[in-house]
Amino acid sequence: MNIGSVTWKTYKEYLNSARSPFRLKLLIASFFLAQIAMSGHDYSLSFWYFTTQTAKIKLQNSQFTLIFCIRRTNAEEKQRDCAESLDPDCDDGYLGEYAYLGIYTGFAAATVVFCLYRSIYFYVYCTKISINLHNWMFTSMVRAPTKFYDENPSGEVALFKYMRLKFSNLREEC
Repeated sequence: MNIGSVTWKTYKEYLNSARSPFRLKLLIASFFLAQIAMSGHDYSLSFWYFTTQTAKIKLQNSQFTLIFCIRRTNAEEKQRDCAESLDPDCDDGYLGEYAYLGIYTGFAAATVVFCLYRSIYFYVYCTKISINLHNWMFTSMVRAPTKFYDENPSGEVALFKYMRLKFSNLREEC
């Protein structure tokens, strides 16, 4: 074992000292939800950029080619072929700027909400752990045997230390 390393058992005992498995699961879930919101935020921005660039390329290519939208009437193929088409009846998968802006804004708002919740809840959870640990330590100290203090009152201990220090200085001077 390395010097200064903390074992996983210590972390487990620390997290379990809150005495609430439900709160621990809620804390872990808040970390996951915040990460999902942040990743979705990044992914929605890259997806928006990619689809906008693809639509611009299709628009530039459509100026040089004939616009067409073939509708298949075959029962097996109900999909429409909309390659290089600007026909509004054709569905090429592009949702529009406002739809992508709404998706991006939704992920941005979710990121803010989940990250704030995660931070505040982590603070509250660690405070609860600290209170429990403090109460446990205080209870242990109060219940500890007081033999040392019965035999050596605190005033005598301080007096002996002072006298020992004073006399050791006097001996050095003489």
